[in-house]
Amino acid sequence: MAVSTAPIEKYQIPSISMNDLKIADESSKDANESEQESEIETDRKGIMIASLVMFIAAIENTVVGMSEWPYMNEIDKEADAQFFGNATAASKLFHAVSALIFAVWCHRRQSFRVPLVAGRLIAFGACLLYLAVEMFDGGRRYVMALCYVLFGVASSSSTILRAYVAAISCHRDRPQAYSGLNAATMISIIVGPKKNQSLMTFAGVKSRIERISQMNLNWRIVVLCWIQKMNATLSIVTLTTLTSVIFMTNYGWSGSHTVLAMSVTMGAVGILAVLITSLYFFCHLGNYIQQRFAFLVGLIIFMSMYLFTYPWKSVSNPVPAYNSTADLGCNSNVYDWCETSYAPAAPLLLIVIAVVMGIGIPLSSVALDAIYSKTLGPINQSVMQGAMIVAEDVILILGPIYSSGVYTHFGLETLWTWNGIIVAFGSLLWIGHLRKLADYS
Repeated sequence: MAVSTAPIEKYQIPSISMNDLKIADESSKDANESEQESEIETDRKGIMIASLVMFIAAIENTVVGMSEWPYMNEIDKEADAQFFGNATAASKLFHAVSALIFAVWCHRRQSFRVPLVAGRLIAFGACLLYLAVEMFDGGRRYVMALCYVLFGVASSSSTILRAYVAAISCHRDRPQAYSGLNAATMISIIVGPKKNQSLMTFAGVKSRIERISQMNLNWRIVVLCWIQKMNATLSIVTLTTLTSVIFMTNYGWSGSHTVLAMSVTMGAVGILAVLITSLYFFCHLGNYIQQRFAFLVGLIIFMSMYLFTYPWKSVSNPVPAYNSTADLGCNSNVYDWCETSYAPAAPLLLIVIAVVMGIGIPLSSVALDAIYSKTLGPINQSVMQGAMIVAEDVILILGPIYSSGVYTHFGLETLWTWNGIIVAFGSLLWIGHLRKLADYS
């Protein structure tokens, strides 16, 4: 779990001058700028190095995230699902704020290297604190919450790699380029189980907002991408926040059984995800399937999860009674729905999770990233990519509170119903814009 900064120092990201990337302020320049961007030769070595850095940034989150709820529940019995959701939300809040800070820092210093190194140093400190959590006599859940916050801050530094990839790749290679970043994240899933003071002043932030508002962008598609990022992220947040809780409560599994099952599932997720991203990277899948349809397929996969794993009474089993000795099962003192709730077949749920996270997430992520980057065009995308991350983090912040709250008070059936409706609405919104998305697919 230890994170080293050595690879970042060894594999230096090729320098690129942000001053060379001009903002498209006049519509009369759009055609010329598009032609200019299409002539940029994709820096494949730079993409590979960026993917390596992304892998390093993702690995500690994968390792810690695999067992965070079972571990927290084991070392501090006062921790409950609501506290875990709040801790996760706090982590994402600091991630959102830090993503903007790192984006502006990168833009002001005209450098990608320094923010990335700073993020890795914070991650290293967080890993050391996580290793020492059992040395605390009390309040261990708060120490773990602090670790989550630090991991969130550290991982936000890697978001500037999205802008870097956009800067070194040509228009037609954008899906292939972003598939490298997604592949790095998914590979980590497989490995895991097995100087300017005006930087953050009000005037500085205000000037950047004004500059963004003057960009000649298709704001309707930009906002649509933000909404769809939030829509897709909702399912991801629900799974990452509650999967372990569901198996230990709705199925009565022990912590070790849960971690083992999730480890095997995440291994399958990683294999499927790497397969999808490899098809983009090596087989140029983006040249054979329009990204607007690829993202729609991802949304359909998300909706299918809520349909196929809904606890229908005819094919589901009642949740197990609470075992006070083992502290497992559904405790009616905590969850009012224990006596009336059902749970779908565990193998079915695990298989669907593997399909959703292994196919749906990488397919939708690559497609949406490619469409969003093409919509922005040949500009310095660091700030606008930061805005995309903030849109995602809105759900990463509120999602754990929402999902854990609904689950705690109403149960899995209600949570699955509400999420299914939200994803269905997002899918209809995307379908309504398919024709306008053709130019960016």
